[in-house]
Amino acid sequence: MNKLSLIILFSIIIIVQTHGQTLNFEIFKQGNKIGEVTAQKIIDGKNTNYNILSNISFHLISKYHVEFMIEAVYLEDVLDRSEVKDMINGKVKDNSITTKIKNGYQYSNLKDKNCITASDINYSISKLYFHPPKEMKSVYSEKSGVFLPIEKINDHEYLVILPNGNKNYYTFNTDGICTKLVSKNGIKSFEMRLLNITH
Repeated sequence: MNKLSLIILFSIIIIVQTHGQTLNFEIFKQGNKIGEVTAQKIIDGKNTNYNILSNISFHLISKYHVEFMIEAVYLEDVLDRSEVKDMINGKVKDNSITTKIKNGYQYSNLKDKNCITASDINYSISKLYFHPPKEMKSVYSEKSGVFLPIEKINDHEYLVILPNGNKNYYTFNTDGICTKLVSKNGIKSFEMRLLNITH
């Protein structure tokens, strides 16, 4: 086999093993667009990476720009590591990391560090954008380091209750993709709508 054939074969193998999907959302508050969210799922062989990036801009007394990022790595459908960054006007306000260890997981943020006794985490917030909960009763929060309860509203809508009691309603299409998120959080309430999907 000549060099060109090897290059072509190697390229085909990479294409077959690595593929992804990107969901693009718009964020609205009281009918006004305030930001965007990009959710990306990348499959590389037996491993899957989930990346969520949101950008929100709004005015109170002054202008605020909020960036929120989740990166989660699943090895053979088990969470191996995740990192969450919360930034306001370019300054890091929180940085949460979850890492799989021998007897469970270690979670840390800028203030705390603790161990999570769960042997395997198979479902987390970043994964929720691409896979509806169905029979799941809880979802791991990469940001908070805790499992959040899930309630089924109907076949296409699920409620996730946050640690502070606020409620997020997720709606899914027939392909299992999240198309809408309604966050009920008092004056911080917002709605996120799917704009398009790219592959």
